[in-house]
Order: sequence, then C-alpha cells, then structure tokens
Amino acid sequence: MVLNSDNQIVSANDYDCWGYPLENRSYQSDDINYKFTGKQRDTETGYDYFGARYYDARIGRWGGVEPLLEKYISYSPYQYGLLNPMKLVDVNGRDVYIFGQDSKKTVEYMNEEKDKTGLTISIDAKGKLSVEGKPLTESAKIVYNAINSKDIEVRLFTVRKNYLNDNNKKDSYISVGAYNGNYEKDGKIIAVQYFNLLQAIAYRDAGGSSVAVSAYHEIKEPFIGAFLISGTGGFGLSHLLTTHTDPQGLGDPNYGVDAEGKLYYNKIKKDENGKAEKVYPDYNAN
Repeated sequence: MVLNSDNQIVSANDYDCWGYPLENRSYQSDDINYKFTGKQRDTETGYDYFGARYYDARIGRWGGVEPLLEKYISYSPYQYGLLNPMKLVDVNGRDVYIFGQDSKKTVEYMNEEKDKTGLTISIDAKGKLSVEGKPLTESAKIVYNAINSKDIEVRLFTVRKNYLNDNNKKDSYISVGAYNGNYEKDGKIIAVQYFNLLQAIAYRDAGGSSVAVSAYHEIKEPFIGAFLISGTGGFGLSHLLTTHTDPQGLGDPNYGVDAEGKLYYNKIKKDENGKAEKVYPDYNAN
C-alpha cells in the first residue's frame, strides 16, 4: 500500500506469498514500480530488482545464483526464501547462544583449535557468541555463518545428563549432543540443541574426535536442521549432513549403556586381551 502526504491511498496491491499479484486485488498500481517487499519491478520483464540479482515472482525463483551459496548447502541456489517465504522474509535473528554450566568451557575448547579453524570465538554474559577471523575449513565456514546468520538463531544448551528427557527412556539418550528441533518466535526461527561436554571429553578419550570438533558439530547440526524441516523432525538427516561437514578420518567410538543406565564409550584401541575399555563421563568434574 502506498500513501500520500495526506495519508490517502495512492496505490495498493495484494500478493501471494511468493510476490505474484493476486487477480483483481490491486488499486491504481500501474504507475508504481515498487512492488513486492518494496523492490522495483521491471515493467518489461516483470522481474523485481533486489540489488544483487533479479527475482521472478511468477515462479518463485531468482535469476542468478545465491551469493551466499556455501551457507545454504542443502538448497538450490535459485530458490527464494529457502522455499518457505511465509517464514523467511525480513527475519532479524543473527545469533548463536550457549547456555548452561559448561558454556564457557565449551568455548574454551573450541578456541583450542583456532589455528586449525581460523576462528576465535567469544561469549558474552548472556551466552551470545561472536566470532573473529577467516574460516579455514568447511566446518568453520558453517559455524561462522551460523553465528552471523540473519535467518536462524541457534540455542545450544550444555547439560550433564544422559537422557534428552527426564523419563529415562532408552530412545532418548544423549550421546555428546542431540538436536531437539526448531520453532518460530517473533519472526525468528529458533533451533535447539543439547551438548554434553563431559560426554564429549569421554568420547575423545575413547579415541574419538576432539572436544572442539564435537562442539562445532553441535552448533552446525541445529543450523542445518532448521533449514531442512520445520518443527521437531529431521534429526537423522541433519545429523548425517552435519557429519559430512566434519573433519574426516577421525575415530568414532560406539557407546553403550550399563545395567544402571549409565552411558559409556568403548575405546577404539583394545587391550592386549582384545577387549575394549569402557570410558565413562566424569560427572564429578568441576
């Protein structure tokens, strides 16, 4: 809707969610070139000019490749709004938060490998992350983009428990981390992840990846998952895709649960008798 200085309607248009004008839902719009999302519509082609590239509202596609292609690894570089224009229009989230008892220690572990990642990560009093440096790896690029994303807010909760839920069901174990889905609030997409730092240390001691690699994984997983599926689904696919962005060739010790319901990791390197030592998280650690 366009108003003049007297607040009188000069022009008005109704659009579908992709920006295509609805039939018989316009008022004196022919002389107004600024249409969907306030962008200028070319009268010859019908495309909207967004500065970096043109958009065709008739098919919901860009005329050029997404400039931040590496950030949207699971989507076509020509699609608009990640195929979800009802949610992803002028979203203002630009944050990753880490909460809980082990939040600061998690950041310390991440910075232990800043020479490999190229990133120095800081955390403020509210748990909000900031990042400096130039990412040197694909994994670091995704974490960098997650922290600076305008579309998704990642909330990573550090916990010291073996179960995602309090009912101790065997299908709700946390093994280093667990993606808990996403939801929309105040125009933002909030992605939730749990991270057990003490499990990550035990996983490392059993021959798995470093704590820094695990922490990076747990930031990437909700970020990628939120692009894939809205709501609580998508854990399996987001975990698989995230794993492919991790450093490759690292050990992956499997975990087990003892008779008391305590989770442990089997050491990859077996003893002289061919048995794998069990490595338990140290929940008495400070």
